[in-house]
Amino acid sequence: MIVSDCDGTLLNDNSEIDDETILAVERFQKAGGIFMLATGRNRWDAAYVTDKIRNCVLNCNDGAVLFDEDGKELMIHEIGKDKIRVMDDLCVHYGFPIIYHGINASYITWELKDFKERAIRQIRSTYTPAMAEDIFDWVYGSSHHRYGMDTSAVLSENIIRMEPVFIPEAEYGLVCDECKKIFRDMNIYIGSFLDNIEITAKESDKGRTAWEYCRLKGIKEEEVVVIGDSINDISMFRLFENSYCVKNGQQEAQKAAKHIIGSNDDLCVAKLVHKVCDENDQNV
Repeated sequence: MIVSDCDGTLLNDNSEIDDETILAVERFQKAGGIFMLATGRNRWDAAYVTDKIRNCVLNCNDGAVLFDEDGKELMIHEIGKDKIRVMDDLCVHYGFPIIYHGINASYITWELKDFKERAIRQIRSTYTPAMAEDIFDWVYGSSHHRYGMDTSAVLSENIIRMEPVFIPEAEYGLVCDECKKIFRDMNIYIGSFLDNIEITAKESDKGRTAWEYCRLKGIKEEEVVVIGDSINDISMFRLFENSYCVKNGQQEAQKAAKHIIGSNDDLCVAKLVHKVCDENDQNV
């Protein structure tokens, strides 16, 4: 099995998947290999890849949910209702929005108008101002985003990831410290996009979910190659010996991986997949 992160690894700098990468993965699959996409994206955001790479196992929301090649749910790690109530109180206290990610949609208690106004202001201060509207539509304009949700309605859904966003710079460090204290028994990823925090159940991480899939399918650890670029990929690097970090990856991730390969903008995943296929052909 080959397990690959999505953004910054499988996708190039334009957030696109190259045709050569698709062909390499198809070659691996035709030879009997399993390809798993391990991503922080939701299922619908990951569809850009899974629509192009067929029969792909999906390990999404940083390991919170696992789907097989046919889209059947194999595993889910939900967040407890008590944790959601605590997070909601925290967001109200500090005055920033939160996105509650579920299986079928992402739920936001703020109304669209207020959320977009806050988002555009933050995007303009971080990225090219002229692109703010396009970035908002790309990230938050999906029909899977449900705005103006009542907290009681959110509590009725299967929530797998909590994501406070647009936290004011002056309070960001304080909020991070408070989250680490309050949710110390959960996984917390700090600041990957627009001053956010991502929180999942303790059982949720890419590495553990990939490992559980191996146990389910009888795949040996030495038969697995994992590829990534960031902190949320380190759990995979620690569990699997054949670990590869891309050259453009975060320093912590590079230190945790056994091998460093080329950059995501230079077909590094395609080249590694072809190398694995060539070695398997030689062994046969």
